Amino acid sequence: MIAALLSAAGVFTLAPIQEAAFQRALELTSEGRFAAALETAEDPSLDPTARSQARFWALYNAGLLDLAQAEALAALQVAPEDAWLLARATELALGLHDPSAAEQHLQAWRVDAEGESSERRAVRAQVEAAVATDRKRSRGLRLARMTTLGLLSACAGALGWLLRSSR
Repeated sequence: MIAALLSAAGVFTLAPIQEAAFQRALELTSEGRFAAALETAEDPSLDPTARSQARFWALYNAGLLDLAQAEALAALQVAPEDAWLLARATELALGLHDPSAAEQHLQAWRVDAEGESSERRAVRAQVEAAVATDRKRSRGLRLARMTTLGLLSACAGALGWLLRSSR
């Protein structure tokens, strides 16, 4: 089903033998048989992009998010304009609270000639919110550090004054 949706969306097209292996890997993933899905994804008949997509999907659904993120990054080295992988990598980076990576993936996820898709618009809004939150957090941490240093300096000054006045 996922392979048919991706193919219908024009994300990729596979030769019949490739589609069978890819579809089998996706079916195994949906059944929760992640090890078998990963093994099927290594089928030499699959092109590197389809192999990476199947591996990513199995790792992601298995809950191995760090490995899924590494697979997405490796896959994007091979197919840097794969819209499906870019969308999933962006969503995964958001889930892992990595707004910087999400922003990078979103920038690489180009808008096609028909304009921005509703999926990309929704993800863009999430990325922008995450980046804004991260910037606010960073500013808050800087302010907290400066306040702490100011208080420590005041305490050290007060202690020095007390020690001198008690002599």
